[in-house]
Amino acid sequence: MDVHFDWQPLHDAIHQLIEPDLEPVGHAMETVAIDLANTWEGAAYGLKLPGMTRAVRDPQYAASIDYRQHGLLAAEVGSDDPIRDARAQDYVESWDMKPRLLGGPKARKTVDRPNHPAHRFNIIPIRHRAETVSQEALWALINNVRNFQPRDVPRLAKFTPAGVYVHRAALEAGIRMGRSGPVTFRTVSERSPAASWWYPARPANPIAQAVWDLLADEAEAALIAAWLAAFGLEEDAP
Repeated sequence: MDVHFDWQPLHDAIHQLIEPDLEPVGHAMETVAIDLANTWEGAAYGLKLPGMTRAVRDPQYAASIDYRQHGLLAAEVGSDDPIRDARAQDYVESWDMKPRLLGGPKARKTVDRPNHPAHRFNIIPIRHRAETVSQEALWALINNVRNFQPRDVPRLAKFTPAGVYVHRAALEAGIRMGRSGPVTFRTVSERSPAASWWYPARPANPIAQAVWDLLADEAEAALIAAWLAAFGLEEDAP
């Protein structure tokens, strides 16, 4: 009696283990990279993800987010604009705005008078969102109270540690309506207190890590499934 064994299935299985089909892995890698890039782009457009310290609204930064695939087994996601990327994610120390405000082209100098030495000053427009302005201020705008009166504008300005502007006089003083909302005016000068125009420190904003943390489980599951498919295996049901 002749006994015949069909070794072809075993041969095919060994061949697949030695030379797996990497196409599924490449497709999964590309899909994961696209999802990461799209989510990162959404964060650059203003979507605040868990783990981010602040929202970012920078269309040019969003446009710089892209992915590159290096063969079937590697992909890279990131921004090709390192300056905007650093501006969006890096920690920034607090800094004194007075030197820039008083050294710019719009700064002026007072007249030198007895007992009143000349000093530099600058009138700074402060723009507000409509929802942050009182009803009195909005009614003043409706009634066309638009004239800017320098005598109504205090010479001191102040920022809270959170970076929110605090008016030392009524918000309605010297108010105007700009293109994007109400605008008030404040004066900075060489006589302003040393700590009056400091911009608060800005904490690091780990956008890339927030994107990965949001999609990590889904990405890892897709890649594991792709690798199992490459070796002709199936993932065990939970």
